Amino acid sequence: TFAQFWLYRQTAAARRYFKSWASHAMRSQLAPVKKVVKMLRRHEQGFLNYSVHLSPHFSSCNSTLEPVRPGGAGDAPLDSS
Repeated sequence: TFAQFWLYRQTAAARRYFKSWASHAMRSQLAPVKKVVKMLRRHEQGFLNYSVHLSPHFSSCNSTLEPVRPGGAGDAPLDSS
């Protein structure tokens, strides 16, 4: 999945993964998937830079924030009355 891309911390490794993922995704018969791949290819350098400079604590911060986000894991169901 593309989510694995964000685990890479070296530009060359991230670029190899993206190229492989994009190649497989372009074989899809789904036009929206192909459209996303084309858009990502246009912005490839930008998100490669972003992924390499992400803090290693980003994912742990994300899981900490999950319960307080609307619709997050810690939300109580809304009272319908």
